[in-house]
Amino acid sequence: MGKWPIMFDASTLEVFIASTNDLNEERDAVEEVLRDWNSRNGKTRQIVLKPIRWEEDATPEMGPGSFQAVINQRLLTPADLLVGIIGK
Repeated sequence: MGKWPIMFDASTLEVFIASTNDLNEERDAVEEVLRDWNSRNGKTRQIVLKPIRWEEDATPEMGPGSFQAVINQRLLTPADLLVGIIGK
């Protein structure tokens, strides 16, 4: 029989990863760090850090206004934490 995922109770914190469009590799690195933290600490600390990225979580149908305004309102505002990356 195959292994089933181990389930555990945890609080989920949404972490919005923000940067200019040219820093995709850096956003990828932050997401990897969050996933690694979850693997190592999520169960014992009962906290899961959920990466939020506009590339994955935003859709054109999200609302009226500029795309940046929609991202700010629908993704950034409800996030629990912000990781902002500035410059290279």
